[in-house]
Amino acid sequence: MQTPDSPVFRPLSTLRRATAALLAAVLLVATAACSEVRVAGLAESEQSSSPCELAYYAATDHTATMDGTDGTTILSMRYLAALQAQHDWLDVAIQCSQRFTEGTLRSAQAQYSARSMAAQLGQSYQPLTVNSLDDIDSMAITADALSSMALAEDRAGFETEVLGGIYASKAPTSGNAAVKALAANTATKLVAISDNHKECASQMMMIAGSGATDLRRKVYATGDLTASPYLIADPATGIDANTVAVAEINAARAELEAMSDNAYDASKLSANDEADVTASASSSASASTSSGSSDSASSDSASSDSASSDSASSDSASSDSSGASELRADLLQLSMLIATHAYTAFTLGYPSMDHFLFS
Repeated sequence: MQTPDSPVFRPLSTLRRATAALLAAVLLVATAACSEVRVAGLAESEQSSSPCELAYYAATDHTATMDGTDGTTILSMRYLAALQAQHDWLDVAIQCSQRFTEGTLRSAQAQYSARSMAAQLGQSYQPLTVNSLDDIDSMAITADALSSMALAEDRAGFETEVLGGIYASKAPTSGNAAVKALAANTATKLVAISDNHKECASQMMMIAGSGATDLRRKVYATGDLTASPYLIADPATGIDANTVAVAEINAARAELEAMSDNAYDASKLSANDEADVTASASSSASASTSSGSSDSASSDSASSDSASSDSASSDSASSDSSGASELRADLLQLSMLIATHAYTAFTLGYPSMDHFLFS
């Protein structure tokens, strides 16, 4: 098992530009990838498929190759498919009004798979991470949703701060390589994670506006953390996992829940109506995105991997109206932020299999 790189935590001072570039790349990827999709019958119905359907077909197709469930055995081909799938699922999150959670978590799964395969191939890998909402002063997301997400970020910031103090006095002696690397230099790693969470919580409340209800408590119960600082039972699944990993996945879950409750005007994405995507997908070979990779990755936090972005297709551009483009940009930022929390949890040993992520 290759020793993982130390996590890097860098705020995105030019997040708007980076997000715009990645949004264009994601849209372009979906358009380009659709021509490669090997779903039976898609070629005949391509012209009438919605953007959501096309994004979903591309994502499931590349995921099947990534997982090898389509018969692909060559690791380098699976790795390339994982690099594609991580973008495809982000596209699903921003194109399909009912699939934000699925797209976000499956992008995190694909990133973790890509990271693990890269280690096997001796390649370097940078995940599509976002740790803050720098330079953002407004979003097409409700104040209630932002307030709830701010609470999740604030709680995670407090928990990782408490754990950082515990790890500084007594580092864990068990856990995967990523856990040990995290504990080896707590001052610059766990503290950085905590600072990122708290900063993001403040940014969310600023974006929510002065009239929003601030749910943050700043200080939270510490009994469970002090009793089980290294390994704790995940309240959602009952499994034992690294305590920092559980804090991260719980932050992701809470934010996804906030985004699932009328968090934005889904009618702006009406042109992307997924229509028969579920029925169509059920007749195709849909892959499980369980990541069977080992606990080899550390929480690499780098600025967004802004893959080469030429420009979105003219078809996608022409469909943008009534704030749809701005909404998709906002959804992309939040999807990447939440996926970062899930990815971090995976690298610290939280299982990335579907059973532990989807109810």
